[in-house]
Amino acid sequence: IRYCRLHQIKRILVAGGVAANTGLRNELAANAQKIGAEVYFPSIRLCMDNAAMVGAAAISKYNRKLYSNLDVNAFSEKGIRLL
Repeated sequence: IRYCRLHQIKRILVAGGVAANTGLRNELAANAQKIGAEVYFPSIRLCMDNAAMVGAAAISKYNRKLYSNLDVNAFSEKGIRLL
């Protein structure tokens, strides 16, 4: 809200797992209204937690006993791609 006020931003989009947080939704909507900004939230059923998606993707590998060593690198070896 502070950043929006400073830069005269009037539209806020909230996405990801945090967008399912009811307290955040209520507070952000109320404070945005005070500065004349609109807030857009996806429906709750579309707010995913990345941990759940990673877990779901891992099930097939786990079932096939495809495990990584405990010293596996968590970073991509293909480099960084900026969007």
